[in-house]
Amino acid sequence: MRTRIVGGLSAGFLALLLAGCSSSSSSTSTTAKAAASSSTSTTSPSTTSTAATPTGASSAHNLAALFAIGATSDSLGNFCGAYAVPSQVATCTGDFTSGQVSFKDWKVGDVTVQGSQALITYTGTVCQGSQCVSNSDPKAATTPASAAYAGSSFADAFATANDPNSQNSTPFVAAAVQQGGKWFASGF
Repeated sequence: MRTRIVGGLSAGFLALLLAGCSSSSSSTSTTAKAAASSSTSTTSPSTTSTAATPTGASSAHNLAALFAIGATSDSLGNFCGAYAVPSQVATCTGDFTSGQVSFKDWKVGDVTVQGSQALITYTGTVCQGSQCVSNSDPKAATTPASAAYAGSSFADAFATANDPNSQNSTPFVAAAVQQGGKWFASGF
């Protein structure tokens, strides 16, 4: 789950911030939606994981809502410890605890599931320091006119969201994978 995830708030996120990009467009995609509360929060180095082994979420929609809640309640380190792909927990935690990142009005947009993979779109604003970027398109992952759209297929969009080094990454589109019947954030 890229926060670039949603998971790499790293190169892709910084590139978006430095470019001052924002995304907004209409959509023709039909996917399921999940909702989460909105507020503002800042993650800080004191946010750490308490879970020894990630437990995963019951569905991609539930995972999306849990991330949105974690983003707005200052508990992304805990989210990473419980819901990141086990091999990516340390990177996920580092993404959210290494610097000042804040989320405002962070909400779940569309959640598109294909087999054991999911794309999750978020709306709201994410800031690193005083540099902010916003998205108001709840279908940014699947709308070709959107700046966040990664390609002509779900597979292309998922590959971009799941690659922490992608030049086309965005903090508003996250990848999730199903393993052992549970859903995990991926792409850190």
